[in-house]
This record gives sequence, C-alpha cells and structure tokens, in this order.
Amino acid sequence: MEEQLDLPKQEKQILNQSIFYSFSLYLRMFFKLIGGIVVAKLLGPAAYGLKNAFDLAVDYQTYSDFGTFEAIQIHAPYHRGANDANQAERIMTTAFGVNMLLALTAGGILILASFYLRTTAWDTPYVDFLLFLGLIVITNKLKLFYLNKLKLDKKIYLLSQAEMLYGIAATILGIVLTYYYGLRGLFISLFLSDVIYLGYILAVEKKLPPMMISFPLFWKLMKVGLSINIVFFLITLLESVDRLVIITMLSEESLGFFGIATVAIGVVFTVPMAVESVTLPRLMEKLGKTQDINRIKNFLVDPTILMAYFLPFLLAALYFGIHLPIDYYLTQYAPSVNVVKILTLSLFFTATYTMPVSVCFGLNKQLNITGIIIPVILLNLLLNYVFIRIGWNIDGVAYGTGISYFVFSSVMIWYTLKQFQAKFKEVFNLLLLIYCPFCYLLVLTITLDHLWYATTTNLWNDLLTTAVRFVIFSILYSLIFILIRKHEAVTKLIENLPISEVFQEKLRMRFSQK
Repeated sequence: MEEQLDLPKQEKQILNQSIFYSFSLYLRMFFKLIGGIVVAKLLGPAAYGLKNAFDLAVDYQTYSDFGTFEAIQIHAPYHRGANDANQAERIMTTAFGVNMLLALTAGGILILASFYLRTTAWDTPYVDFLLFLGLIVITNKLKLFYLNKLKLDKKIYLLSQAEMLYGIAATILGIVLTYYYGLRGLFISLFLSDVIYLGYILAVEKKLPPMMISFPLFWKLMKVGLSINIVFFLITLLESVDRLVIITMLSEESLGFFGIATVAIGVVFTVPMAVESVTLPRLMEKLGKTQDINRIKNFLVDPTILMAYFLPFLLAALYFGIHLPIDYYLTQYAPSVNVVKILTLSLFFTATYTMPVSVCFGLNKQLNITGIIIPVILLNLLLNYVFIRIGWNIDGVAYGTGISYFVFSSVMIWYTLKQFQAKFKEVFNLLLLIYCPFCYLLVLTITLDHLWYATTTNLWNDLLTTAVRFVIFSILYSLIFILIRKHEAVTKLIENLPISEVFQEKLRMRFSQK
C-alpha cells in the first residue's frame, strides 16, 4: 500500500527531473551548436575533420573503465533497493579508485608520447592531439564518475547546473581560443571546460570519494559490466560507423561536411539520454525491492511511446531550420544540407531503442543484445559501401545509417517485449503505435519541403518561411495525438505535469473525449 501511495510522487519526480535535465542538456547543446558553427567556420573542413576524429577518440576512450561504470549504474541502485546500502557504497568507491588509477596511467603515457613525438618533428596538430587527449582522458574519467554518481544519488538538479555551466564555458572558451590559436586553442578549451565542470561539482560535494583500490571487487564489477560495456561500444560503433566509412572511402573534407550533420545527433539524442538517466536508477531500485520483472514493464512502454510522439516536433524544427546557418554563414559546408535532413529524420529511431536497451540491462540480457547489434553494424557497413559505390556519397551514408537505426530499433523492441511474455499481437500493436508518428512526420516534412519550396537570398524572408513551415507542421502533426489520447502514458503525463489542477482536469477531459 505504501508503495502504491508513493508511486504518483515518484512518477512526478521522474517527469520533473527529466524535464529539468533535458532543459539543461538542451541549453548546453544550444551553446555547443553556436560554438560548433563558429568553430567550424574558423577551422575549415580539413581541421574540423581532425576535430571530429578527436571527438571519436574521446568517445571510444570512455570504454576504458572495462564496464565498471555501467555495472554501478545497474548494481548500486539494485542493492539500495534491496536495503544493502553498504555494498552499494563499496561498489561506488571501488569503481572510482581503480578507474582513476588507470586513467592517470593511460593519460600519462599519452602525454609522454606527445613529448617524444614533438622531438621527432611530427606535425604540431597531431602532437597536440595526443597531448590533450592524454589530459582529457583523466578529466573525462572523473567527469564520468560524477555523472554516474549524481544520477544514482538522484542529484539531477546539481548535475543539470554543471551541464549548463559546461555548455557556456565550452562555447565561450572554444570560440575565443580557436580564434587566437586555431586547433590547439580548441583543444585547450575542451580541457579547461572539463576543469570548470568538475570544479563546480566539487565545490558543492565538498570532497572526493575515497579511492578504494580493491582489485577483487573491481574484477567482479568488470565481469558484470564488461558485457554492458561491449554493448555500449557496439552502439557507439553503430552510431559512428558512418564517419569511419567516410574517412576510409572518401576524404577528411567529406568527414567535415558530415560532421555538421552529426550536430543533429547530439541535439536529438538529448531527450532519450535524459529520460534514461533519470529512470534507470529507479528501475533497478524497483527490481531490487520487488524481485518482479513485470513491475518494470512500464519503464519500457510509457517513455518509448511518449518520446515517439513528442520528438517529431524537435526533428521537424531541425529539418526545416538547419539550412539557415549553412546557407548564410557556413557556405563552404553547402553539401551538408541534404545530409542533415536525411540524418535528422532517421534519428527518430535512436529514441525508440534507448529504453529497450536499458530494460535489457536491468534484466541481465546484455549479451543477447550483441547478437542483435553486430548484424546491424554489418548491415550499416554494407549499405554505406553500396550507396557510396553507386555515387550517393555522404547522402548515401546517411540513408544507410537511417535504415540500420530502424532495423535495430524494431528488433530491440520486439526482443524486450518478449522478456515480458508478450504475444505477437501486442508486439505488432506497439510497433505500429510507435512508428505511426514517424510515418506521419516523414509525409509532412517532405510534403512541406517540396510543395512549398521558396528560393530566397534574404535571411529574414527565409526565417519567416521556415517559421511558417514549422507552424503548419505543428498544427497538422498535432492531430496524431487523437490516436493515443486515452493511452495510459498520456494520462500519466497529464496528471504529473507541473501545472495547476484545473488545467490538468481540462486537459484530461479534452483527451478523454471521443
């Protein structure tokens, strides 16, 4: 009974924290977008391509924790839910201590390697690449620990404040230092932004956690988390294999063009990342407390449906508006316009596979995910290769990536529902419900983009045309909510919105009307 009474409060907390965290990430993303456009202009396609390679290296080094950070995301809240707080704390301190030791070692090796290469007359950009990669390996590891710790401690508001501060600092420092020092200045700004981010968190937290060096416990965490880490690595590979293909088969300049398109990935993926960050600890606590997998099914269905129906507003805004900074500021990146539009629509599926993957982690089914994602990666490689060979170039890479996302999302939803003994009809109905908004999004965006095609060289006229397109889209797209007006996910959303009870009742009555 106590749990039932507490459930509405938990749902409201999840919604409020998800909204606030999403807002902070979008504010950070806004500054990153502005900074990215200016930096791309300052660097040019070739140097910007090297910057993208640096970003890839930073992304891949996050897996050097051997899965232990992923393990604490699963097992620390599980033990808290099972009233074993001491074990949860031991898990946290062990993951922190050993990972920092490894990060200091790896970062030191990279820094020493950069000093050696400087004496052998290597090109300065590549020497700086290694030097700052070594520094950021250390700061990034500390950032990742606090990212996980604050989520587990449900200190989402502190985490959100740090994210906003990071976005502002990275943008200002990135533009100023890149203007004066080029690519080296950009690397310096990334390192200093990490320092500011960590400094703010430590100023509130007051102290670092103890560095417990327990290799036996770390080994246990590694065995648990390695399979999770493999899945995350494969997902990162799925999401970045397009860039690997481009740099292999095309050129650094083409990678620079495609790099503009990848800005949309960060913008769109912010929503599912925020929702997953807030819900996963609660999912595991509930599983640890109840030991009943059926009690966590709502963590799969409800967030996935809501993201599928609300995300198209963001996708359409990007689709209609992304040409503006390219046409009027980044004119040398003109080939990126079509790529961004194609990739933006395909990013719908990155939101729909996020919660299925998280639920599978909670059910300890991560090894089975590898059997799903590896064939999809191979499919992505094959499609990218074929589309490049037939002359579609980076547009073809975007098409191949979108098809691969769709396949992975569909199979993951099916597989996760099967863990709850779902019948074929239930799986089919949910897939239909989830993909219906994508089909409608596709029809509306392409129709508005082609039937109302206006060529203008005036920025204000172009802004007005873009705004009108989006308004028309929003009005027409809103009709789709008739399909889910009575769905449990929508009624819960209305009940937990941070608005007045009178307005909630009006919304509830409006959505319940036939």
